[in-house]
Amino acid sequence: MFLLAHELGHVAIHHGLLPASPVNEKLRADTVGCGIMFDLAKSHQIDPTEVYGAAVLALRICAGLEHVGVRFSGAYPEHEEERVESLREEVISHCCPSMQYFHEISRIAAAYEDQMDDVESHFCKTCRSPNSERILVLLIAELLDMAQGRLALRKFSERLLALSGQTPSEILQSSYRKLYKYYVDAPPTHSFIDPYMRQRMGSVLVEMTKHLPTTISALFGN
Repeated sequence: MFLLAHELGHVAIHHGLLPASPVNEKLRADTVGCGIMFDLAKSHQIDPTEVYGAAVLALRICAGLEHVGVRFSGAYPEHEEERVESLREEVISHCCPSMQYFHEISRIAAAYEDQMDDVESHFCKTCRSPNSERILVLLIAELLDMAQGRLALRKFSERLLALSGQTPSEILQSSYRKLYKYYVDAPPTHSFIDPYMRQRMGSVLVEMTKHLPTTISALFGN
């Protein structure tokens, strides 16, 4: 649906219904398509987490195909990171009242990005640097699962331990402290997750930190 919305963006631009981009029409069509999708989501009560995830996955699949030799158009930016970043900025500026809201609706997108990184590393032998924002979003997703009773503390500890062996400690520290800021210290009003569940997430985070293995808790300075 996002790819269809992207093509509708081209139609609107070509017929003068929307201004063209002075930089890259493909990026402009991405942002128009994203706006169409979020408007549909709002009017049809579709979870924006799914909408943003679908848009990111579509861009990453197209980029992955180009990495293995399928060329769609010479007008696309050379690196898909530029398209994903452009989409990210559009979603933040037009659909999200706060960065916490954006991080909370990015949960599916972050999971898809991780999966596509694995695919590209297998086929293209690429290796991406750890992304602090994506790690934060994945931790938010797992904290929410814990608050909803879908993930055990032991499993979460195992995942943190695995992350600690792959990620610079300063990135983990930054992500964990941002979790505390979002759900313990001063939860903002502009959040996608409802107040009750935010409170549950804060309580789980405080309790969980007390029971983490020393090798992990030492990383967070708690």
